Formats: sequence, C-alpha cells, structure tokens
Amino acid sequence: MALNSQLALLILYISSLTILLSSFSTAAHEIEAASAPVSQISTAPAANYPSTTEEDLASLPLLESSTTEPTLPASSNSQTDVKAVVNKMEKNMMVTMQKTEDFLKVIKKRLTATAGESRSEECLKTCIEVYEEAIDGLKNSIEDLSSGNYYKVNVDVSAVSTDMDTCDECYSEMLGEDPELRKFDKWVEGITSEWLGDLQTVSG
Repeated sequence: MALNSQLALLILYISSLTILLSSFSTAAHEIEAASAPVSQISTAPAANYPSTTEEDLASLPLLESSTTEPTLPASSNSQTDVKAVVNKMEKNMMVTMQKTEDFLKVIKKRLTATAGESRSEECLKTCIEVYEEAIDGLKNSIEDLSSGNYYKVNVDVSAVSTDMDTCDECYSEMLGEDPELRKFDKWVEGITSEWLGDLQTVSG
C-alpha cells in the first residue's frame, strides 16, 4: 500500500515537472521573438503620394522640377529667395497652362471621333468643361502670384487639381481607366502638389 502511494506521488511529480518545463519553453520562444531585430519584422510598404516623375518631366522638357531651383531654408526669408521660388512657380504655371491647352485640343478631337457613343461623349464633354476651368484657374494663379496674393493662389491651384481629377474619375467610373487621361491627371496632381509646398515656403 505504501509502495503504491509513493508511485502515485512520483507520477504526479513527473507530470508537474513536464508542465513546468513546457511553460519555460513557451516563454523562451516569446522572448526570442520579441527581441528579433527590426529588419526581420515584415511591414507593408507606405503608400506614395503621386508626384512628378522623371518620365513625366522627360515628356514635358520645359518644366522645372522643384529640385532644380533653390528652395528657402527654414531659417531664411529673404526677398531674393522668395522671388526665386515665385519665378520658378510662375514659369512652371505658364508651361503647364500651355500643355493643358494642347491636351484640351486632343480631347476635343476625341469627342468628334466618338460621336454617337453616349457615355464617351458625356465624359469627354465633362473633361472639356473642367479642363477649361483648370486653364482659367492657372491664369488666375499666375496673376495672383504676381500680386503676392498667396492665399488666393493656394485656392486656385487646389481647384486646378480637382478639375483634372473630375475628368479622370468620369472615365474610371463609366468607361474604365484611360491611360492617357490618367497620366496627364497624375502629372498635374504632382506638379500642383509641388506648388502648394512652395506656397507654404514663401508665405511662411
């Protein structure tokens, strides 16, 4: 009887020891995982806001990227530096307006070629309308920039980008993505984003 009791206690002791070792092993794995180097941790890539790409600039050689002109250092607010940034913006706005006018002619030709296709006609008419508004917005931006009304320039530039998006969205929703319209829209979105950044610099 005493022998049976001792065996029972021994078995209970071994079981407890096994459970304890298992707990230690699990804890060790958790500590090892927590101390893994950051380079081994998988993270999803951050979304990139579309901007002016080298390919886009190559197709629009007259435009100056923001990296080709000096921008204002955080501690600088000299009139000379402000004028340099404003001159760059004004030149780029004039070229962008010309490119938009040229692209508008392409859209009008496409409208003529798609006569009778109701959905295409609807989107192309929308594109013509918003592109004409964008051209007016660029003209206003240049005038306001020359007069130093940077707040008004900000409003006009934001409206230009919105106008371009309206055209692209119409095609995407009704007909599917149009590569030519999408490329121009994203390029304008990139250059207007650069202008908004420049405006913060000169008005800061």
